[in-house]
Amino acid sequence: MIHRRSISKDLQEAAAWLKAINIDFENSRFAQYANHLKRAEGGQLDQSGHDSAIEASDLYMIYRGLSRLDHPNLHQKLKIFVESGPLHSSQERPGGATGLARNTALELLIASQFALAGYDLDFNTTSDVAFRDGRTMFHVECKRPFTYNGVKKNIERAYSQLRHRYRDSIGSTARGLVVLSIAKFSNPMNQTLSISDDRELVAFMSGRFEEFLRAHQRLFYRNHDERTMAVLAYLQIAVAYQDRKGTGIHRQFAGMYLSTVNPTDIKYMNPDRLYFHEIVERINRSNKNALRN
Repeated sequence: MIHRRSISKDLQEAAAWLKAINIDFENSRFAQYANHLKRAEGGQLDQSGHDSAIEASDLYMIYRGLSRLDHPNLHQKLKIFVESGPLHSSQERPGGATGLARNTALELLIASQFALAGYDLDFNTTSDVAFRDGRTMFHVECKRPFTYNGVKKNIERAYSQLRHRYRDSIGSTARGLVVLSIAKFSNPMNQTLSISDDRELVAFMSGRFEEFLRAHQRLFYRNHDERTMAVLAYLQIAVAYQDRKGTGIHRQFAGMYLSTVNPTDIKYMNPDRLYFHEIVERINRSNKNALRN
């Protein structure tokens, strides 16, 4: 959870990084977010401010994970994310170019998670995100459906892309992950969740994930390649506690491990399952450290 009072300062750090690598922050929508967040300090954010806070906190996490890396393909993605796209996500239109900036943001955000977890990113592939762990190359395809009905098409496309990545991999073992953001169709207007305590937040998020994963379980297994380790659902939301001031940004992943073996037999023993849990644990620990420092 990132508290609102820190976001304005965090955005200034990220802005300095972008300027140093010649990304035009001052003439981008992020300059407007910075002004909005600065004016809101000491008071309450309105609805459009919550949208600003989500975008700014995304950029901050990308900055924390990727600012030590230098690659032309990374810089190109940053330019797309920062210098394009409508002011608010509600202004995006399905099938058009308006969604490219935030689609790219998802890729950068996921890349930052693996970088923070200590994995070596590879920007020389056509995958949305790629990282190495020893001799294993992981290809990650990130999808951000605009509608609930678009999930099937996005999953099938991600699987198809991963199969191409596996065929093209030379000299290393190839594995894959699918990351599916469910935020766009779950909360298209970026409405803030008003809650009384953390237990209510956990119950809300768990319910959303369980309902979504249960409804699409058959889809995730259909046409599944055994080299694709898991589908990770991702959701972010602005949260306002009823008994305290300020707004937080809550992010959460929920993974469906995909196994072609009887899950009862391998629940605690299968090396592949343990490997997947190790990846998730490393990401969780690294995020906590990144926000604490």
